[in-house]
Amino acid sequence: MKEVTQLLLDSFKYSAKVHEVAIKKIYQEVFGKTINENTESISFNQGKLRLKIISASLRHELSIGKEKMKKILNDKLGKELINQIDIF
Repeated sequence: MKEVTQLLLDSFKYSAKVHEVAIKKIYQEVFGKTINENTESISFNQGKLRLKIISASLRHELSIGKEKMKKILNDKLGKELINQIDIF
């Protein structure tokens, strides 16, 4: 059943959107209230996670820890979906 569902998602090109929704949910769970309140938008496309952060100091802190964020999110997802994180 899982394989059939994945084939349908891939054939209709919905898997990217499904991945984006899963990433948003995990991001909100893992990084907590303060970071979520300062995150204006989250988008995911072709392995790139783009985060728009309101606070300049938080943006700087997160930029330093991008590799750790990528590892945490990929671990929670159970596969290597995120190749790069862009923070702006």
